[in-house]
Amino acid sequence: AAPWNGHALAMHYPPQALPMNQPALAARVKQLQKEYGNVVCDPWHRMCDANGFRIYDPSKHQPGFLTEFLRGIEHIVASTGDLVEQVRAVQRAGRKPDWERYCDAYGGGIRDPR
Repeated sequence: AAPWNGHALAMHYPPQALPMNQPALAARVKQLQKEYGNVVCDPWHRMCDANGFRIYDPSKHQPGFLTEFLRGIEHIVASTGDLVEQVRAVQRAGRKPDWERYCDAYGGGIRDPR
C-alpha cells in the first residue's frame, strides 16, 4: 500500500505508458500539479513527507519514486476528470446558478470544478 494515500490503488496503467527517464517523469508530475492543483499537490506532499523527504520539487527525485507516484495519481486524476465533466454537464443544462451558490456556500467561492 502506498503510504501517501492510505490505501492501495489499482495499477491503472501498464508500466510502458509512463516515460522512463527522470526528466520526463518529473515534467509529468509538474504538469499534473499545474493542471489539477491540490488534487495532485496534496498527495505529492504526503508521499514526500511519508518517505522522509522534505523536497517537493519533482525534478529532485529518483525515477522509481516518481513512477510510484504517477501510477497512483493517474487513477485519481482520471476519476477527477469524470467528476469535472459531470459538473460541467450540469452547468450546461442550465443549473450554473445552483453550482455557483453551492461554491459560495461550501467552496469558499471557488467555482472552477477542477
